[in-house]
Amino acid sequence: MSEIDERLDRGVEIFRRAGDDSALLGAALLTFHGALEQCIDAELRDRPEIGAEERRLLEAGRLGWPARAKLAEQAGLLSQEQAGQAIEATRARIMIARGDICAWPADAVESYGHMVATHCGRMELIRWIDQRPERAKKTAASSILPVWGPEERGRFPSARVAVTLLFLVTLAAVGWTLYTRLDGPRLLRSLGALPAPTAVQLPTAPPPLPATRTARVSGLGGGPGWLHVTASFDSPTRAIRLADGTAVTLRDEQQTDSGGTRWRLVEVGGYAGWCPENNLVLESSSG
Repeated sequence: MSEIDERLDRGVEIFRRAGDDSALLGAALLTFHGALEQCIDAELRDRPEIGAEERRLLEAGRLGWPARAKLAEQAGLLSQEQAGQAIEATRARIMIARGDICAWPADAVESYGHMVATHCGRMELIRWIDQRPERAKKTAASSILPVWGPEERGRFPSARVAVTLLFLVTLAAVGWTLYTRLDGPRLLRSLGALPAPTAVQLPTAPPPLPATRTARVSGLGGGPGWLHVTASFDSPTRAIRLADGTAVTLRDEQQTDSGGTRWRLVEVGGYAGWCPENNLVLESSSG
């Protein structure tokens, strides 16, 4: 797998976790932009019409994006609109490097990821970008208490106090309901707040810990192997290389693809993915 492919896979993985988190959206945008930069540079190196000075800067890694976008547009590698998107992504990269938050919303980062994946020939990633999990809903507490600015606090101090008291009363009512329904005296006795009853209660044994099963990768013939996102050889791969002897932790999930290959879900190096079962040798179980 090339470095460009690894960047794209990492960008998709970050974007799918981002939700509306500006820090993660910024990281995904920078990763997509870096993949596009590497891809455009590789394509420009093969263009004989590139001038000597531009080629010198390109080989030295000092070709700026304004010049890169212009050359790519002239060579037909990027449309005018795509070149403009790349320039905006470069401005965002500079602002993030200065410590500013990413101003790009999730939809804009998603659109940019589509463009980069298409240009780099990784059309299958578009489906994974589009399947980003929905943003987690706000908690009930955050929806109950409004956010008051300085002007509102000055004009409506009594309203803020009233809302706060209402929230506390509601919280107390919920607590009392739980206390009565969950046998509050028994709960307090278990916490030591009330004397224990005369009857002696025998402690129950804790449930046994689940066994941890491990295996080692084999049968790669000395070459690298990859974790797949789904149980299919056609699915994207994780940004971690496997080798004969690599230790993995087995999860309790198995699948068989349309070709009859059995797959196991495993964890290794902080990544979870699918590996063909015939490339795994069961090692041990502990628990």
